[in-house]
Amino acid sequence: MSSVAAANMRQTLSEAVGQSVRRALATLQERYGSALSEGKRDLLLGHYVYGLASVLLAGEPPARQLEAIETHLKEVLPAERAARALQAVPDEGDTWLVSTLDSIEAIGGKHGHALLAHGAAASHLKPLSNKDASVAGPAEPAAIESKAVEEILTR
Repeated sequence: MSSVAAANMRQTLSEAVGQSVRRALATLQERYGSALSEGKRDLLLGHYVYGLASVLLAGEPPARQLEAIETHLKEVLPAERAARALQAVPDEGDTWLVSTLDSIEAIGGKHGHALLAHGAAASHLKPLSNKDASVAGPAEPAAIESKAVEEILTR
């Protein structure tokens, strides 16, 4: 493959991932608005990007995956918010958020598989810090269901 073709492939994948991340952020903001704190929306987005990266960078060292996730989050969030999203964990007993994080991560994985199915090469994804700090906030209303997240993100 020529160097021009390789550069185009990297750019195309990067643009596709960037577009997926921007779409996910817009969808989260549209769907939850003020019903969900900014920090929790950012945490959801971080898990979405983690799902993408875990598929696209399968077999890569964890540090490479974290670098890619952080890079893509910083493209749509200020650096401080991206860093907090990467270190945040749900409050103990926040079952809605835990369930939703799992769902949104799975959606990111599905989108990663779709990118791979369209010929995206995993080694070209741009280079998430450890997810073990804490995020504060009350439990979300029961009316917000994780099924709605998948419906919105997959439309």
